[in-house]
Amino acid sequence: MRKIKKINGYLVVKFNDRELREWADTALGNYGVIDAELYTGCLDVDRSVMEYDGAETLEEAIEQARDLESELEVDEPAATYTVIKETDDATEEDNVEPQLMIAGWKSQLETQVKSRHYSDIDPRTAAHELYGFMVALERLGLIEEEDCFVKPDIFKPQPGADFVHSPDGAPTRKTFELGLELMAECPPNDCMLYRNIFEMCLDLDEQIDRVTGLARRTLEAELYKHQHELFKMWMKNYAVEEYRRKRRAKKTEPPVEEATPNMKGLQKLIEELEDYNNETDRPKAKELKMVYLHGVKIQGEWYRSPELGALIGQQVLVKSQGGVIIAETISGVEIGELTLCRE
Repeated sequence: MRKIKKINGYLVVKFNDRELREWADTALGNYGVIDAELYTGCLDVDRSVMEYDGAETLEEAIEQARDLESELEVDEPAATYTVIKETDDATEEDNVEPQLMIAGWKSQLETQVKSRHYSDIDPRTAAHELYGFMVALERLGLIEEEDCFVKPDIFKPQPGADFVHSPDGAPTRKTFELGLELMAECPPNDCMLYRNIFEMCLDLDEQIDRVTGLARRTLEAELYKHQHELFKMWMKNYAVEEYRRKRRAKKTEPPVEEATPNMKGLQKLIEELEDYNNETDRPKAKELKMVYLHGVKIQGEWYRSPELGALIGQQVLVKSQGGVIIAETISGVEIGELTLCRE
């Protein structure tokens, strides 16, 4: 967009063709009125703070501005920036908008910080990248030197961070915080599945506001489905529950055996059965084993499966089949055969 007039503290601006195309079906007119101190030149940023944005003619926009304050012509000419590329065969000219370029690069960095595919980009390095980009624009004369300031924590997740979009009343803050932790450091178990689903949610959450109509409703439905998957894993998945337990222990919360009466009783059961846990031979044709918090212990090593979380305190039949350890449930929860993996 481009500045047309200044009406004693308010700017009358004209939207360009690209902005009109991108904001079609949003009641955007040809002209708008905005406080001069809030103007950045980037419609993505300025739209929410505009006094008016639906005027179809310049006269209508001026009248709207006059209703706010008395008229005062803009002293400075409207600045436009053009990049010229010359070759032996042709010359190309492209108009550029510095603030839009900055907003676009900032958005890319935010995506890279959240993605596991950019392991060398964290909140600190992303802030340096954004600052270097803005300095380059300043050296080219596209922005002023004072506009190059970047807060060191601009990409750091804030306390209480959450998804922008979520089903009404759905508890997503804790699943969001756990996802952020697993993106930074993730154990090689089902937590990796949780992390991957979380990253899909981040991508969907970011894309929703960029579309409207059926496309938006489709993305929302997909996001809510994955958020529900996160919540189920957060509540029921053994590996995720173990990760949360260890995280609580690091925060000096009460030991597991003191947390609740049920867990205390379970810990007592495990202590009473400790002698049974010292097997030294691999399972024969079929052997009876007890399921503990850490899984099933065979030949001094722990074997586990996500489904074993529902069988803690019960016994299973264990056998070796083709070099793979198989467990069969014999009572309680009927899950059938489980393939156990060594920890």
